[in-house]
Amino acid sequence: MSLAFLLLLPVLLSGYLFSQNCCLTRFRVVRLEGYHLYFRCALSGSIFFLLAMALFWVMVAYLPESILSVGHDVKRSFDRVFSTSGSAVFGATVISLLSILIAYVLLHIVNRIVPKEYAAFLAIQYDDLELLIYRAVTQLKAVSITVENGKVYVGWILFGFEANDERKFIRMLPIMSGYRDEVTKKVSFTTFYEPIIEAITQSTDLEDSDFEVILPVSDLKSANLFDAETYLKFQAAYYEQAKDSGRDQNFVPDETSEFAS
Repeated sequence: MSLAFLLLLPVLLSGYLFSQNCCLTRFRVVRLEGYHLYFRCALSGSIFFLLAMALFWVMVAYLPESILSVGHDVKRSFDRVFSTSGSAVFGATVISLLSILIAYVLLHIVNRIVPKEYAAFLAIQYDDLELLIYRAVTQLKAVSITVENGKVYVGWILFGFEANDERKFIRMLPIMSGYRDEVTKKVSFTTFYEPIIEAITQSTDLEDSDFEVILPVSDLKSANLFDAETYLKFQAAYYEQAKDSGRDQNFVPDETSEFAS
């Protein structure tokens, strides 16, 4: 049995075991590939292997002789089964198993101590889109999304951050939709979904989730949190400015409209 194999395998295996299952690392690791994943696992595994070596030498130095004698018996059986002699291979095997055991125990301890939401936040803290979605979900706020063709959707994000590959789609339940003017880039809302969805779900077997919209991230032009009350205030201010200057005035929902309600 190759000594190099006994040293390399536990480093990678313990590193992968911990990185893939620990809440502090799995959200990042699952999006890695190629040598990035290899080196991340190797780094974590090296730490566990060093801890296992330290634990092994402490055991040899401080365990009672009665327990060490059992270890000698196991070593003799190991030498017969694998046709080896000397302590190097057996010691490497024990350290390898210890490193995997340490990784397994530590990941369960960390998963119990660290809240999942906090671990997810650490993983996405440098991803602006994921942070926006995280805020929308945790703060119960709507999101306004503009896509490539100028269509604008405002709605609730149905699913927040998940440990999967790089996000390709955004799932949302629309509140309203409209379009952004090609010249002025000002948004005009034309469809209000809430009263329609409410009427349909009350009279049929359909549920709110049946009206969800899936938007490709590749088509996304902009995204921001949306507050209806704040939007109406901005619209009212724009309306007054347009009225005073004599410019064309776009539709502004009043307090009796579906949007304002």
